[in-house]
Amino acid sequence: MNMTEESRRLYLKVLTANDAELVLDFYNRNKDFFEPWEGDRVPNFYTIDYQKAVLVDEMKQFIKKKYLRFYLFLKNRPDIVIGSVCFSNIHYGIYQNCLLGYKIDKDFTRRRYAAEAVAKSLDLLFHEWKLHRVEVLISPKNTPSLNLSRKLGFYPEGISYSCVRINGQWQDCHRLVMINPYE
Repeated sequence: MNMTEESRRLYLKVLTANDAELVLDFYNRNKDFFEPWEGDRVPNFYTIDYQKAVLVDEMKQFIKKKYLRFYLFLKNRPDIVIGSVCFSNIHYGIYQNCLLGYKIDKDFTRRRYAAEAVAKSLDLLFHEWKLHRVEVLISPKNTPSLNLSRKLGFYPEGISYSCVRINGQWQDCHRLVMINPYE
């Protein structure tokens, strides 16, 4: 898989440690917006050094095909991160599955950028990485994300009880899945 892909309106890029400032800026701009949906951050999360270390680790996992995070850029604004699409816990062998996560900058929601980026990423993951199944866990309170996943073709599989710790409390999530449509 290439480190840069493109969709109709977006560039999707796997970033390196040299891009830590772009990533940190993205998280700083969206700190309050992402907080209700994310786990507690380590104390140094909002530092260049931490973001560099994360990008180095993500690159190592990308090379092994165990992890993939695309950062999203508008084609007409390639200097600012507006979101990310991430595939984690990638397993091969008898499983051939992973977990999907995505986020969009607060100033770029409701413009279908997430749908465009996730659809492009899924297509690549199913075609090139040959995964069979992608799962997504979504808070019952996150209606926009639930709607997006359903529009993309994910179907509900049930509730994962007490599966994520957010703001110091264990929370349930809807589990939705997509099976590789090209198999």
